[in-house]
Amino acid sequence: MSLQAKFQCAVLFVILFPRQSRALRYIFDPEFDDFFDDCHNSASNVINIHELCDLSELTFMREDDKMSVVGNVTIKWNIQLGDRIEASFQLFRFDRINWQQTPFGMTVHNFCPILFDEPQYWYKYWTKYIINKEEVKEKCFYSGSKLIHEPFTISMIFDFTGLPLHGRYKIVTTVKAFNSENVEREISACFEVEGKFHKNPFKIEANNHTMLLQSKYLYVVYFISLLVRQSSALKYLFVPENDELYGDCQNQPNNVLNVHEMSDLSELSFTREDDKILVFGNCTFKWNIQHGDRIAASFQLFRFDRINWQQTPFGMTVHNFCPILFDEPQTWYKYWTKYVTNKEQVKNECLYPGTKFIHMPFAINMIIDLTGLPLNGRYKIVVTFKAFSPKNVERTTSVCIEIEGAFERLN
Repeated sequence: MSLQAKFQCAVLFVILFPRQSRALRYIFDPEFDDFFDDCHNSASNVINIHELCDLSELTFMREDDKMSVVGNVTIKWNIQLGDRIEASFQLFRFDRINWQQTPFGMTVHNFCPILFDEPQYWYKYWTKYIINKEEVKEKCFYSGSKLIHEPFTISMIFDFTGLPLHGRYKIVTTVKAFNSENVEREISACFEVEGKFHKNPFKIEANNHTMLLQSKYLYVVYFISLLVRQSSALKYLFVPENDELYGDCQNQPNNVLNVHEMSDLSELSFTREDDKILVFGNCTFKWNIQHGDRIAASFQLFRFDRINWQQTPFGMTVHNFCPILFDEPQTWYKYWTKYVTNKEQVKNECLYPGTKFIHMPFAINMIIDLTGLPLNGRYKIVVTFKAFSPKNVERTTSVCIEIEGAFERLN
């Protein structure tokens, strides 16, 4: 069965998410006393967590492996009521000399409408405890909005199967606002939370007294809770839902391109043999952007839950994709770009129009061992590419692709 331009992206993005590891119990230990750190090398218009919100009324009481949360948080970010707020959470692991982005992350392109949506993960672990939700649900994170919490408790112990948690990790959180014309506001927020996971049994010393933590733990515990789900390692086969495989993203404006408008795939062929995909040929990009533009790539996995699609915690946002397209430590290098034979000619051309990737023949196995999610029902991967000028202005056209399918359990 010959599949013209059908499987490469699907296989690549599916492989980004799963990693087999034994289910282990961990406790999170922050690296610094101040806990929150400013994002490195940020511009002057990027604010930190304390410039984003007033946390003086929010307290956390650490007792052994649990944390009690009491108090309120007031937003002071100077944006306009009605702005679209985009939130991104990304987990990084320190590998020898630098930070490596992991496949665990989440980008929510319109956060406010689903802030109190019960099926979402953050409702279970955070916003369900906001007692004035009726007053603030329309105010979201706009300046002056005050979120009042009833007291609640969060466990610091996690059963984790998605990554082997060894060494240092950090969570990078970014928040951006866009006006009604989809122009990004000048001020955005970014903060880093660095720490270590220790295998349980492990008890963090609290300097002989219970640690009272002002605005230190809520975000990291909330985010880690999004990522960890215990499941047994199972073997799955990914099966595309439709013969065409690629679909246009739903409810998109005319300036959002699909995969065939982004690239010429007429010279690229895929042959399916049993559980493997044999890849042959070339791919030429035709997206009308400018050489030197910064390209941001986002990959997000969704699960169909009864009547609608629910975003999962499995995703990846790469804010500057081109410099690491052929970076050996990256996952996509192992499964895709290492097979580009003309990488020396195209490594500085990225996805700019006219760039032609020539592949040596290679095989991809569609069978995967997955521990990060219980895969029941339908799934889709939403892939977006955006380009930004040297002045950080987003180009008129972007790319969005949906890949829908199902995982068949093999054991």
